[in-house]
Amino acid sequence: MARLILRTAREHPDLRFFNALDPRRLPGFTWRRALGDMASLAETFRSWGLGRGDRIACRLPNGYPMLVWELTALCTGVASVPLYPGLDDARAGELLRRITPRAFLCEEADRGALLLEGLPGRPRSIGPQGVFGRPGDLQALAEEARAVGPDDIALIQFTSGTTGRSKGVVLTHRNLASQQRAYASVWKVPPGSRFLSHLPWHHSYGGISERFTALCRGARLFVDTEAGRDPDRLLAAWRRVRPTHFCTVPKVFVRLMNRLRGDRAAERAFFHRDLNMLFTAGAPLPAECTRYFEDRGARLMEGWGLTETSPTVTMTDPGDRRIHSVVGRPIPGVRVRVAADGEILVKGPNVMKGYFREPALTRAAFDRRGWFRTGDLGAVMPEGLRIICRRDGVFKLLNGEKVASMPVEEALTLGSGRIQHAVAVGEGRDFTALLLFPASGDIPPEDLRTEVEAAVRPWASTYAEVKAAAVVPRELSLAEGELTPTLKVVRRRVIQRCAEWLEAIYRPRRHPRLQRHILRLGDADGREPAG
Repeated sequence: MARLILRTAREHPDLRFFNALDPRRLPGFTWRRALGDMASLAETFRSWGLGRGDRIACRLPNGYPMLVWELTALCTGVASVPLYPGLDDARAGELLRRITPRAFLCEEADRGALLLEGLPGRPRSIGPQGVFGRPGDLQALAEEARAVGPDDIALIQFTSGTTGRSKGVVLTHRNLASQQRAYASVWKVPPGSRFLSHLPWHHSYGGISERFTALCRGARLFVDTEAGRDPDRLLAAWRRVRPTHFCTVPKVFVRLMNRLRGDRAAERAFFHRDLNMLFTAGAPLPAECTRYFEDRGARLMEGWGLTETSPTVTMTDPGDRRIHSVVGRPIPGVRVRVAADGEILVKGPNVMKGYFREPALTRAAFDRRGWFRTGDLGAVMPEGLRIICRRDGVFKLLNGEKVASMPVEEALTLGSGRIQHAVAVGEGRDFTALLLFPASGDIPPEDLRTEVEAAVRPWASTYAEVKAAAVVPRELSLAEGELTPTLKVVRRRVIQRCAEWLEAIYRPRRHPRLQRHILRLGDADGREPAG
């Protein structure tokens, strides 16, 4: 990765490759400027005694200081550990104690110093401005980059933590470079391409797939971390940038579709003639959304993978998303198989080295033949790999039937603009039910009946039929552990904290005051089951 980055910098020295979209309209930064800043920071690293094999951490939003920090780490053989910028000090301190970095870049040097107290080696803390300012030696930087080996650690990327404590995934230069080699054969990105970027860099989709693809191909990054939250803001940025490539998650594509429909001026601006590729990952894109973008000439690809696989395992071909939940075929160099119990296994140069300082978890993550256990259940079909559910998202009803929670949850959250999160439940119960968390306000359950019934209709008259839903009038909480830093739902924690709501669904007589929040579906009449 060090050589790939320096090669791009040499080939495109005057390209304004990084551009911040903010109210101040800051000018872009060229590769020539970035090389000088990287050489300067490398000199600072040397003055601190940092070198190959050391670790540094960062807790900043996407921006030029974070970019220079991590690119310098790549080129000097130092492992970077990006932390979610919204982490509170207690959680950030816990992660810092686990990784024991030699240096920490955060929003305030003094605040970072407090979090580093008591760690071995007297680690340094600096703020964003501390990244720049010392004269650097480009030749020395190039020599350090040549010394970096493929098995040196490039990143320690923390998992989202949906199934428990976040794990530090150790990714090598070989892991990341193998992705770029594979992408180059299936994902065309000509030099000068424009990426409108909002995905967070502490997460593998934005930080590895999108960011390094743009950087290693001579593309330009236009960064607005808030654009994914507001379709109007995204469209305003879209008109300014006219992106050729855009990576986001299905929920943002659904919001875009709903905003663009019926607005011919907005559609003309979005589907401009330079638009080359739309890319989605993180969950299956609804079929209706796929048809909308492809019917208007957009080339749409979907990828699937995990942090542990750097992250991409499979990709669809443009225009070939014919079956919902089929996520394409393995990228070059990667192999996929499905175990007897349905778990998807992966092998290839993209698979992580292991979990940082977690030897038992690392051993458990691989089978005896060295295949990585993804924790996802799936099937290999003629059209490609089909994702069924996360292993921890499967629950068993009282009659012994197993229900996969993911399909119904995604049908609700992607199909409704009013439901922010959905959790399907039913472990040890006699029917499947839902915990629904509205996007805003206390929505009466009857107001959601039509869209909920439409979303769960595919499971009607089956053992997985959804017969009730609790519309919980509050938001899920990151601070309470119900959401991960990437805003994924931590199922076990939500179910634990919503025990009263589950009782209101399954034992209505015990919680009469909550019944106004319960939506009964199908033939459910609110009577408690016998016994």
